Amino acid sequence: MLYQNDDFGKDLLDSFRAAVAGSGVRIVAGQSYEVTDPTVEPQVRNLAGSKADVLLNFSGITVPDVPAGVRPSWYGLTLRYRADELGGLPIRRFYDALHAEGCREVDRPGSTCPLNLLPLFQQPGLLHG
Repeated sequence: MLYQNDDFGKDLLDSFRAAVAGSGVRIVAGQSYEVTDPTVEPQVRNLAGSKADVLLNFSGITVPDVPAGVRPSWYGLTLRYRADELGGLPIRRFYDALHAEGCREVDRPGSTCPLNLLPLFQQPGLLHG
């Protein structure tokens, strides 16, 4: 497995390990990389030497940086999609693939916005029940 060396990457690694536990899937090697690394070629070469059947790479999705001392105000995990790291895959196709795999709790790109921009708050009127 190739994963970024931070809390996000380690959480993905732990989640994957938990998901495959008891399934017969065996993780034969793992290599981490720093998000500032210009390339992951050395790690990929090391993984290639493991003779694994599959290379699992968690790239293309990152967690936005939150400055120290700031608490995020979102209600779910916000992820940043990096099409350049996924061969130019359009975000719509990525989103459709997530749904096809059963990930239904994924917001449509651009579907969320600050509450004050919702129509209810732009044109307030009487609420009828």
